[in-house]
Amino acid sequence: MYIRIQQQSIRYRITREEAENLLNGDVLLDALPLEELKSLSYSVEATEGLNKFEYSESNHSMSLKINLQALQKEVAERPSKQGIAFTHQISETKSIRVSLEVDLKRKRNA
Repeated sequence: MYIRIQQQSIRYRITREEAENLLNGDVLLDALPLEELKSLSYSVEATEGLNKFEYSESNHSMSLKINLQALQKEVAERPSKQGIAFTHQISETKSIRVSLEVDLKRKRNA
């Protein structure tokens, strides 16, 4: 799983194998060490609910929940370049674009 944070967007990118794992009920979880005792963790989970992004300042974590049916459709219909995208509202005037892309070319690191 890869994450790209750029301007007003966060893009999660996963392999087809990771997408299949999500469809089977697994949660993808990774972390980036920032200091000796602190890290930024991030996860992706497929759920029955709506697409949702959450950030926890206390846990230094980003959580992405993707609608299971949308992910099934994305995998079945050959993933699109834009992936599954939605707007996460921060305030009345600020928002970010969050997306999940399935990369068919890249193999998962061993």
